[in-house]
Amino acid sequence: MSVLIQLVADYAPWIYALCGLIAVWYLREALRYRRERKQAMYTLERESALGRVRNIFGVAFTLLVVMGLIYYISNYLTVAVPTPSIEEEVKGMTPTVSLLLPTPTPTPEEPTPTPTLTATPRPRPTLRPTEETTPEAPPVQPAACPDPRSNLTWPGVNAVLSGAVQVTGTAHVDGFNYYKLEYGIGPNPTTWNYILQGDSPVFGGVLGTWDVSPLAEGVYSLQLKVVDQTGNWIDPPCQVQVTVGQ
Repeated sequence: MSVLIQLVADYAPWIYALCGLIAVWYLREALRYRRERKQAMYTLERESALGRVRNIFGVAFTLLVVMGLIYYISNYLTVAVPTPSIEEEVKGMTPTVSLLLPTPTPTPEEPTPTPTLTATPRPRPTLRPTEETTPEAPPVQPAACPDPRSNLTWPGVNAVLSGAVQVTGTAHVDGFNYYKLEYGIGPNPTTWNYILQGDSPVFGGVLGTWDVSPLAEGVYSLQLKVVDQTGNWIDPPCQVQVTVGQ
C-alpha cells in the first residue's frame, strides 16, 4: 500500500498535467456546444446542445475530484504512511541462499562408455510460410442521394479523411433558408453533431471545411441538411459514410 501511495506522489505532476489537458479539451467542446445552441432554430436542437454542456460540467467535476484525491495522497498520506526502504523490501523478498541452493552430493564414478556408431538423420525440407496479403481498402464511391437539390460530391462513400477536408456539393430548394453540415459516429448514428451552417444556396460548389483532426480514428457519417423558410428540410438528408485516419 505504501509503495502505491509513493508511486502516486511521484507521478502527481503528470497526473495534474493530464487532467489539465482533458479539462482544456472539454472546455473547447463546451464553447462549441454553447455556440451550436445559440445557432439552433428548434427546441430539440437547443435541448440536445444543453444536455451535452451539462455532461461536460459533470466531467469537469470528476476531474476536480481526481485532482483533489491526488493532492491529498501526495501531501498527507505520504507523511502519514511510512515508506519502507529499498533494503527492507529486498530483505523481505529475497529468500535465504541455503533454501535455494541444494547441497551437492558426490556421484559415483562411472565407467567410460564405448563409442557406438549412430546413423545421421536425413535433413527434412522446411516449408516456407505463405505470404499474407493485406486487404485492400474499399473503393470510394459517389454519394447515393435521392434528391439532386441536396447532394454531396466530396467526400464520397468509404473516403479516408484527415486534417481539414473541403466538402463540396449542391444545396438549394424553393424558399431556401439555410443548409448545415453534421456528423455522427458510426455508420448509423443516433445523434448528430453540428459542423457548420451556410446561408446561401450552393450549386456544385464548396459547402464548407470540416476539420477532422480532433476526431479519433474510425467510421463516421457526414450529413447535409437543406432547410426551407417553413422550417422543413429535404427528407431524407444526403449522407455519406467515411473513415477518419492519420
